[in-house]
Amino acid sequence: MTRRTRRVAVEAPSTDTSYEVVIGDGLLEESGERLAPHLSGGPVFLVSDATVQGLYGPRVAERLGEAGF
Repeated sequence: MTRRTRRVAVEAPSTDTSYEVVIGDGLLEESGERLAPHLSGGPVFLVSDATVQGLYGPRVAERLGEAGF
């Protein structure tokens, strides 16, 4: 199966900072491997509200653990 992803550059208001937003199927399952190159290998702290945490938190935490965090 081919996954379709779309990359979008986002400019943060009132700053010169921009960051990439990736939208597509299956990205939660790839979150650990996608984030690993951008993290220093230390502890990771997930910030979320209760709804998003309940829906996606355990899966993201598991994938980060698999990636060595």
